[in-house]
Amino acid sequence: MKQKKTNQSIDRAVHILSYIAENGNNARLMDICQALDLKKSTLHGILVTMQVHGLIMQDPDTTRYSLGIKLFELGKIYEESFSLGAVIRPTLERLSAEFKESVHLGILTEQSVLYMDQIESPYSIRVAAQAGHKAPLYCTAMGKAILAFSSDQMQEAYLEKAPYTRLTENTLCTEADLRQELKEIRRTYWAIDNEEAESGLVCIAAPVINGGGKVIAAIGISGPKHRTDETALNAWKDAIPAAARDLSQTMRFTR
Repeated sequence: MKQKKTNQSIDRAVHILSYIAENGNNARLMDICQALDLKKSTLHGILVTMQVHGLIMQDPDTTRYSLGIKLFELGKIYEESFSLGAVIRPTLERLSAEFKESVHLGILTEQSVLYMDQIESPYSIRVAAQAGHKAPLYCTAMGKAILAFSSDQMQEAYLEKAPYTRLTENTLCTEADLRQELKEIRRTYWAIDNEEAESGLVCIAAPVINGGGKVIAAIGISGPKHRTDETALNAWKDAIPAAARDLSQTMRFTR
């Protein structure tokens, strides 16, 4: 099998992380230089960049390098998402079979909603957002569901700095409008994206909350506007919150 071409700088960063991890999470600059056969000036530039992004840390007293907090954060997201996906997947499959529309699982990451899993509608015209896709919080149903049940501190920080970019004529573009909608979401336990992120697409979502009262994900169902009449929309508004509450009950022992 032909080996894929890789980026040299990223290769070096990965080797640095591996070397630090394999050497007691405590490595000297010269040891890394020798192990990777790099000039000190070249290595120093890479290390500085990795420090800026939290991938490594340098002890100010010993000048030795260790793995950074960013790796822990990413690892926790992966760990939680992997187990979360296994628990939620059967619910997504059930909702997909019942409604024949695309269903999604999303989590909060870096002020966006990250799509972790999706089951696509069998129809040729359908919503397709692959795992790994990121979308704004302020104008998506899953994003608003997560935001509405986030901590006051996180919510306030986001509301003050949200981009509020108008993506369609229905997009909520002011802090006041979004605040009002978040209050309604907390009351009803469901959020709607009524052609706010993309014209012609509608989504209903609800939050999944763990035993510690923390919102850990959202599930949603999406379909084209022309196929989503009032009857279908009302059915989604009943089914998605009910499914999310059941999942929250299942997750009640996680924190």
